[in-house]
Amino acid sequence: MMWDIDSAWARPEFVRPVLETYISEGGHIFQGNVTSVERLIEAQKDPDSHRDLMVRVGGYSARFCTLSRETQDEIIGRHKYAG
Repeated sequence: MMWDIDSAWARPEFVRPVLETYISEGGHIFQGNVTSVERLIEAQKDPDSHRDLMVRVGGYSARFCTLSRETQDEIIGRHKYAG
C-alpha cells in the first residue's frame, strides 16, 4: 500500500489504527509520504530551495524537483483529503 499523508494528519491517534488494521488484514508492505501540500507546491515554484525533498513514486523514491510537472501534479493530487 502506498499512502500520502498530509503532515497535519500524521499523528499517532490517526495513523496507528489505520496501520494496525492494515497489518491485521494481512498487509505486508507499506510505503508512506508525509509532506504538506504547501511544501510540495513551494517545491514546484522554487525547486532550488527544495532539492532535498524526497517522495515515493510508484515503487521507487525520487527527488521531487527532478520529476516531470505531470508527476509532481499527480503527487500533489494524492493529498486531496488533507486536514
